[in-house]
Amino acid sequence: MAVLGLALWTVVGVGSIVLMVKGCLLRAWARPRWWVQAACAFTFTGTVAWLSGLFSQSGLTEKEDACRLDGADYDSGFAEARSGDSRQLFPLHDWCSAHHDLVPAWVNPTVVICAALALLAVLGAVWVAIDKRTRS
Repeated sequence: MAVLGLALWTVVGVGSIVLMVKGCLLRAWARPRWWVQAACAFTFTGTVAWLSGLFSQSGLTEKEDACRLDGADYDSGFAEARSGDSRQLFPLHDWCSAHHDLVPAWVNPTVVICAALALLAVLGAVWVAIDKRTRS
């Protein structure tokens, strides 16, 4: 059931991205539906970025081994002092040392930007829907 849900979520997310781009080319942003599709596309993209960061952490392997596989030195004192960072849902961090994080640097900014764009898209949908009603 989880696999079916994940497949459906992926199809809806990728479909939203395709429909959003198609709507841009057809100048469909005057309809609320396009803004809802944009919100879905940004939410999907932000979630994929967040999951990418979540799965890039050490997870089930030993942190020292994960750091070495990533080509970084492991500083046990620093990693233990920052161990609470790896248990947070956001921002994602899994420190090997003061200079290396297992979570790629692009993950957290991408999540924030996608969340902001999704919120703006929802506001855009509301704005266009209200504007359509007041004009008719």
